[in-house]
Amino acid sequence: MNQTLGLAFDFFDLIIIRVQMRFIILISTLICGFLPSFMAAADTWADCTNSSAELAIQACSQIISEKRVDRINLSIAHSNRGNAYLRLAQNQQALQDFNRAIEIDPTNARAFQNRGNFYFMSEKYDEAISNYDQAIRSDPSYDRAHVNRGLAFLQQEKYAEAIRNFDAALKLNPDSAPAYNNRGAAYQQSGEKNRAIEDYKKALAIDPRFQTARENLQKLGVPLN
Repeated sequence: MNQTLGLAFDFFDLIIIRVQMRFIILISTLICGFLPSFMAAADTWADCTNSSAELAIQACSQIISEKRVDRINLSIAHSNRGNAYLRLAQNQQALQDFNRAIEIDPTNARAFQNRGNFYFMSEKYDEAISNYDQAIRSDPSYDRAHVNRGLAFLQQEKYAEAIRNFDAALKLNPDSAPAYNNRGAAYQQSGEKNRAIEDYKKALAIDPRFQTARENLQKLGVPLN
């Protein structure tokens, strides 16, 4: 890329949790015995999605070690722990967890997305795109995978492909400020300054606190209120 532009990479908003709810018919005298253990399990799942990477690793590891969850949730726990490792720059542990998540559940779109992010951060854009492809095949409604695949194409200076992916993301989620910002960057790199400005403004209209879009407009000399 021949210009330094602010891009919006969708990384930390990837954690998903699917708690399998088991409805239990309780005899009144046993309610107090079952409820604390159920609440403790729910707390562990909540911690597995925690913004604190260390806490998330601890909770997800507990879920994985107990081996009492179904295949789908076990895959999610590995994927979430991989995200936490990635946030701590423990990249090999992250990749191992993403691989394991996909091995357990080959339909886990978020795990493919997360492994794609690992390769993106390693500047292995072909591998990243391949994983985003898999994420989209598993979940065609997954707009974030389109956004990140578009960014990978943008890094490869394949602007038409990038724009098509941002278009797809916006069709799925018209309120995606990152998609508008990144499409603006693709237009700007393609020499379409006016369309870039229009998209940056749309991103800022959706999220007035979106500093990346604001800075992109400022670099183009666009006055802001």
